[in-house]
Amino acid sequence: GYTMPAVGMSYQDFIRSCNLVLLEMAGSTPSIKGTWDTRIPSQLLHLGIARDHRVPCLGLGYGFFPSTAFFVWALNKFLGSDSWFSTLKGRLNAGEAQLAALADDSELVEEGYRWEKEHPRLFTGDVDTDLAVFFSRATRDYYGQCAEDYVNDYYASCLELLRHGIPYEVVTAIPHFGRIRRLLLSGVTCLTAEEQRLLAGFLEAGGTVVASGPAGHYDGRARPLARGWLARFGIPAALEEPVRGGAFPPNSSLGKAPEVARCQVPDEFRTKMGGGWFRTAVGSGLLLWRPERITEKGVGAQVAKEVKSPASAPRIKGLPAAWRLRRYRDGKRTLIHAIPGEVETILHATLRNHFTREPVIEKLRFPALQNALEVESGDYASVRLYSPDLAGSRAAKRSGNGWTVEGAGVKRYFVIECTKI
Repeated sequence: GYTMPAVGMSYQDFIRSCNLVLLEMAGSTPSIKGTWDTRIPSQLLHLGIARDHRVPCLGLGYGFFPSTAFFVWALNKFLGSDSWFSTLKGRLNAGEAQLAALADDSELVEEGYRWEKEHPRLFTGDVDTDLAVFFSRATRDYYGQCAEDYVNDYYASCLELLRHGIPYEVVTAIPHFGRIRRLLLSGVTCLTAEEQRLLAGFLEAGGTVVASGPAGHYDGRARPLARGWLARFGIPAALEEPVRGGAFPPNSSLGKAPEVARCQVPDEFRTKMGGGWFRTAVGSGLLLWRPERITEKGVGAQVAKEVKSPASAPRIKGLPAAWRLRRYRDGKRTLIHAIPGEVETILHATLRNHFTREPVIEKLRFPALQNALEVESGDYASVRLYSPDLAGSRAAKRSGNGWTVEGAGVKRYFVIECTKI
């Protein structure tokens, strides 16, 4: 489920015996509040594991009416996975007659599936980014007693980047420098000897590592290192651990806002930090580190500022800030997928889901786009807008150094196909 990164079970344990990864979006998608991005950290971890082992990823979502069925399909396509939709009507507080009146699964999801079948070229390619968030299984498995000790840092990393419009992938191993050129480490207290070796190679080759909070103070089994990873770069970071008593389950005595380990540096060292960051060249690469965790107030925005680059972010002017973008590359084509980050939910007057103990979403309201959309690039031979909300595609026109296309009428989902010269 979507809480998987916070617990001991992981697809990494049994992926070698799998030929398919199930990217579960259990419960209402979107939520009753009309949002969906809190599930992204787990979903991108699933996708990363599937990608690294070259197996397909199937997205599962639930709903009972056409609006939510379409949204489940659209979100899966946005993320780059296949889609599985189910109603599970037995979970509803409804009699046989009321259940019989509800449409079957295939009827509900028909619109999205048919549109995908008519436009297969829009759902190809790989995520177009050079930035990755590292998920540290060693830290998750062996360090701490609760999600606040590591997983919340990982969650914050994923959500900050998404909400700042920065494309990225999740990796479960330190990559070699190449397609991935920038790497984000947040609260990665444990680093194995192999991970430290790979980080050294990544930096030497020209990679950029942006780290925040604890970083490599312990080895891969959470044992203190005589010389931590940061010390290799002349960073005198001391890790101050909170005093905690033993308990079982491990987090049962910590309360709702437990104290977590924090990095401390001498005052004289802080004078070497510009804008809160310590920066040092390593070979052909660059290391940036700051002592505060990404979960602390204002730090997430600072991290996003450091990793955002004009060359990597999909740029579309005229799109409301609440929309989310994800970019794919397939040969000479760039495909920019877009979906609203928040929608209005209309709840059914009587139906409730016994399993989630929540009302059932009957309809979703999507505010339609009103403005023209401008793709900020001049090196394309053609740009075209596709959407299930339109009767046909729309060709964009050159406008200065970019391309402009009318967005009026689009409200739920769209793809912009950009073909290079």
